[in-house]
Amino acid sequence: MNVKNISYRKYESEDFEEVFKLFLKFQGKAKLSQHHNMCKDQKPVFFLPYLKGELKKLIKTHKYHYVGINTEINTIIGYTCFDDSRIIEDGIDLILVFKDEAIPYNRVFKYLLLLKMHNEFPNKRIFACLNKRDRYDKYVNFMKKSFKINIMQKDQFDRVYIEFLK
Repeated sequence: MNVKNISYRKYESEDFEEVFKLFLKFQGKAKLSQHHNMCKDQKPVFFLPYLKGELKKLIKTHKYHYVGINTEINTIIGYTCFDDSRIIEDGIDLILVFKDEAIPYNRVFKYLLLLKMHNEFPNKRIFACLNKRDRYDKYVNFMKKSFKINIMQKDQFDRVYIEFLK
């Protein structure tokens, strides 16, 4: 995938089903602890409505939502949710970001995320909480290698709080 073929725009309600399909694949691979514990060993008749409700709640309770687009085929390839920071006044919290699991992570997605943060939130500090997931240590190391970050602290649930540096 070429950087010239990707863009992003604000999420629209019509995007929900396409984003939900990406979310299901992402959750299946990452196994975010807050959802995995509820869905583990459950049949789709339970976990599909549960995960759909969780995504709707995420969209409703947070302020900024964006989708990544493959402009070559006009398809959503990723989703990102931000909110005003609970840590620092005039800061932004990255709540959740996920992509199409069929597309390998590479510089294109890093470029898209950094472009979005720079364009949408200029001169603001951006924070994130790295929630527990499958292969969590590998995930934290990946974040350290991929982005300039400051690891701020770990909480009592072993989640890591970071700040993206410019």
